[in-house]
Amino acid sequence: MAQDLPVVIVGGGLAGALAALRLAERQPDLPLLLVEGGGSFGGNHTWSFFDSDVPAAARDLVAALTPVRWPRHRVRFATREREFAVPYNSVGAEALDALVRARLAPRQYRLNAQAVRIAPGEVELAGGEVIPAR
Repeated sequence: MAQDLPVVIVGGGLAGALAALRLAERQPDLPLLLVEGGGSFGGNHTWSFFDSDVPAAARDLVAALTPVRWPRHRVRFATREREFAVPYNSVGAEALDALVRARLAPRQYRLNAQAVRIAPGEVELAGGEVIPAR
């Protein structure tokens, strides 16, 4: 039955991982599978953002990543500089990986699982496995 099939999110980067975390939080009984081709979530990235870049409804989830935060920042060029009283944040992929592993059950994610085909109703992995999905 289609209701028993998981919602499959392909890609465990920032967007896919945060979407999976929020979905799992809001609908804990929903079968969910986050598929990531690499060995960890987020790859080898650092994301930087202003407080104003994050919608109010997502601030709790982003705060759970415990970003490094500067209450103000300065931009410098060769002949000019300017200071902004706007908070600026950075977070590394390690924090995203740790948060996903802490909040999702192991059955809700697959690492080292490269998707080679995404079609309505299924995702095919590099090894030939086909995951039926909503």
